[in-house]
Order: sequence, then structure tokens, then C-alpha cells
Amino acid sequence: MSIGNFSFSMITELERKLPFYLVGAGIDFHQELDPHMRPDGYPHFQWIQVKSGKGVFNVDGELHTVETNQGILLFPDVPHNYYAEESPWIVDWFTFNGSNVEKVLNLVHIDKTAVFSVFQNSLFTGIIQKSLKMVRSTEPDKGLRASLLVYEFLVSFSHYAHKIGSEGDIRLYSRLNPVLNHIEEHYSRSLTIEDLADVIGVTPQYLCLLFKKIIKQRPIEYLNNVRINKSKDLLLKNPRTKIDDISIMSGYESTSYFCSIFKKIEGMSPGRFRELHLHKKYLIS
Repeated sequence: MSIGNFSFSMITELERKLPFYLVGAGIDFHQELDPHMRPDGYPHFQWIQVKSGKGVFNVDGELHTVETNQGILLFPDVPHNYYAEESPWIVDWFTFNGSNVEKVLNLVHIDKTAVFSVFQNSLFTGIIQKSLKMVRSTEPDKGLRASLLVYEFLVSFSHYAHKIGSEGDIRLYSRLNPVLNHIEEHYSRSLTIEDLADVIGVTPQYLCLLFKKIIKQRPIEYLNNVRINKSKDLLLKNPRTKIDDISIMSGYESTSYFCSIFKKIEGMSPGRFRELHLHKKYLIS
């Protein structure tokens, strides 16, 4: 395996008592054609997300092809191996543990190592990148802040990852994928449920059924989550841009509606979010 950019945490006894704690993170790992063998498994939970290429994952005697928009969720101590089917096979990874991790996963009916499709690659990539930065931080409270990142990952995973368990699941995901890509590309435009249904030539009612089965959210709920996630980046990358303009850039014609949705999802106003993350000298009235 070609080593990418990675770091591991020095986990204290206090951090081990947290419900969730971060073990390590890595980006841009080039997996080799020779199998990476783990006959005794791995001692922590690990998410391995494919950035490009294709590989093979072997667990419980079953071979799974894993490619872009997919990843492997490993439970601790489960024997497995994996290798590139074609080179380069590039992955990012995120390693974590804690007394409540398995409990949270079980609540969303995830109880063993499996391969998953993911619907917002950029969201998971962002969490992994933030985790890598957090591991390298020298701030005294980084253990607690890292715990929040693990929880953010688990919540995002429950919404935007789907276990590949049957051909039917894969077929439904493939059917829905053009809509997800359309939202990712055109979130800043006015989009109705009819617009989204037209992307794959189905009725709005059938589109809702697809979303509920695959993503467990309504289409407009998913669209709002994408827009608010994008707006957070816009708020911080454009510190002098007015909230009214951020609202339009995020796909909302009404600033009051944007602020209402933002507060519902994030628990605070867009202005407060910006204030918490940026030095005051960058803020505008």
C-alpha cells in the first residue's frame, strides 16, 4: 500500500471514556494489487471510502467489488482482506471507537461489517479532512471536539449511506443517482419536486418512494440538507458577503426561509454560525 497523508491520535484514558472518540484519519491512500491481509481484523471501527478506481473486499468468505461512491464500514476484530482490482485504487479512511458507536449503528440497523453506497461523497470527505486536521491539533480540548466529529459522521452515515445487500438495492440506487447528481450540481437554482422527478422520468410520488426507501428522507428534505451544507462553506469562505446574498447563492429566494431552515438543521442562525467560526474582524454587520 502506498502511504498517503495520515495521522493517529494519542488517546487518553479520559477520551476512552467518551461515547465516541477519534483514533485516526488518512487521505489519498493508493491500495496495491497485493492483498492487505487482516486475519485478526482491526481493533477499531473503520470507514474506508473509495475516491477513485476499483478494489475487492473479502469478508466472511464473500468477495465484494468496491468502487467510487462506495465504501467499507469495518466492525472491530472481523477478519478480512482487500486489494486493488485495478490500479490506482485510491481511498480515504476514518478510524473511531467508543462505548456508544455500536449502539448508534444498531439503531439504524447496521450490525456488521459491510459495503455501502454513499450519496454525498463530499460530505464524508469533508469529515475525514476535518478529522485529520483535528488529530494534528495541539488544542487541549481536541478530544471532545473530535468526539463531535465522530458523532457527525455517524449521523451523516445513517442518512447518506445505504448497505449494498441485493441487486434490487443497487438498481434503485442507480435509478436515483442522476437526481442526486443533479441536486449536487444545481442546488443554487430553483428546484421543485417535479423538476427532480423529470430528471429520471418518473412521477413526483414515485420519486418520494425512492427517496424514502434509499435515503430515508423526502426529496425536498434532502435538497435542504445539501443547500444548508453548501451554505456553511459559503458563509465561512465569503466572510464579508451578506446573509441575503448567501441565501441566494444557496438556492433560497427568501432570506427568512433560508434562516428558518438553517436554524432547524444547525440549531442556530447563519449569522451565529459564522460568528462562532470566524474571527470578529472578518464579520460584517
